Amino acid sequence: MDKQDGIESGAYVFAQPTSFSDAFPSIKELSVKVEVRKGGPMDGAPRVLHFSIQNPPGEYVRCANPRCTEGGWCIGDVLREMVAKRETSKTSGGVCTGRERMNRASFRECLTHFMAEIAVSYT
Repeated sequence: MDKQDGIESGAYVFAQPTSFSDAFPSIKELSVKVEVRKGGPMDGAPRVLHFSIQNPPGEYVRCANPRCTEGGWCIGDVLREMVAKRETSKTSGGVCTGRERMNRASFRECLTHFMAEIAVSYT
């Protein structure tokens, strides 16, 4: 289970499921392009995800690594910061918060890297 799955299933005590429009009522238009690089920031073959006001992201962008547990990148924090500062564009990135199973008893930090280009307009 990744972090977005946990939020959607109610596994986190403080997570209150809500719609994007309720969470961000001042956002009129949204354009997000996220590059997900499973092998780290230098991975030459990123998976590209697109989000919009009609297809908004969740709190977390899911990790593309199938061996990762509790993973993802919190795009919700980036959007909240943008709204608080009334920013209209931003490039932001981060690493997966999950752990990758190496064998039955050992894990390592997930190598997946996220880079997002975000454009927002407000009401």
